[in-house]
Amino acid sequence: MIRLQLDIVDKKVESGIGALRNELSKKIEDKTVILELELKTLEAKANILESYLSELKGKEWLSDEDFYGFVKDLKKTKMSIGSSEVMILGDVKDYARDIVLKEIEKLWANGLARALCHFLWRGICAEALRTICCWKAT
Repeated sequence: MIRLQLDIVDKKVESGIGALRNELSKKIEDKTVILELELKTLEAKANILESYLSELKGKEWLSDEDFYGFVKDLKKTKMSIGSSEVMILGDVKDYARDIVLKEIEKLWANGLARALCHFLWRGICAEALRTICCWKAT
């Protein structure tokens, strides 16, 4: 009699463990599928970032000497105006715009600026270039 009860309890425990095992396996499978999808998304993002990084590495940047020379010239012009030593991004943009405008004026004197304006019309300094090209053309 006790043996029979033990067998019944043993079967109930085994069926309960089997059900838990199946449920746990299903949850693990579901999580695995979700994690695989997220991993694929991360891989795609990593590939995109890698292509951006290789693109950035391929670009020609200012050398340290050129950059420090640029900063030194910027500080000189800022000091000559009488401003404080603190530089803001707007100051750098204005200084860079002035450099570009001076170079365009040099090219204009050589007769090359019209072609330059045509090619750079949609570039970073588009508004400044439009102003110069329209001003010089009239």
